[in-house]
Amino acid sequence: MRKVTGLWMAVCLALLVLGLRWHPLWGAALAVGGCAGISRFLSARPGRRARRFAGRPDGAELAAVMEAADRELKQLRLYADRIADRRTRDAAAALADIGGRVYDELCRRPERIPSAGRLLAARLDAAGQLLIRYAAYQEAGLRTPEVLEFQRRVRGTLPGQRADLERQLARLRSSPETGSGEADQETGERLPEPEAGACGTGIRSCCQ
Repeated sequence: MRKVTGLWMAVCLALLVLGLRWHPLWGAALAVGGCAGISRFLSARPGRRARRFAGRPDGAELAAVMEAADRELKQLRLYADRIADRRTRDAAAALADIGGRVYDELCRRPERIPSAGRLLAARLDAAGQLLIRYAAYQEAGLRTPEVLEFQRRVRGTLPGQRADLERQLARLRSSPETGSGEADQETGERLPEPEAGACGTGIRSCCQ
């Protein structure tokens, strides 16, 4: 950071003195002030989630859990938009929508974040990984029977994943004082995986 700030200061001073023909002292003063502002802007600052939970003893843990859930939610939305099949895309978008509602509910009920927040992140990650593979096969133009079967199974499982999130949201809203426990446990539903040979050549990495 110090090297970057020093470089910016030299650039600012050169522009002010040579480009605008300012006196070197005035240029140096303005360069120092401007670079101090840049340094402050670029320095690490607590994020919005960290500030939200700053008053709690477990604030750092809660912020980290919600950061992970937010990251998985963004990934899910990103890949949902890339799906060409309308039925699959709509199902993925609906899943992301209910995931966002669970996320917002957890922000209002931080005592549930340690258990329910991790469960949300895990569910969003599982759905996101399926969509990443789906999109990879789609964009590679693969139409093997194994790939088509995998995509069919993804279409079939998305409504069930959405239902899991809807039940999680209902539990959060109906038992606000309940801590981690049975209400936040996984359903144990098995998610579809690509069949052997589904990748074909040229897209092997997406199955790893």
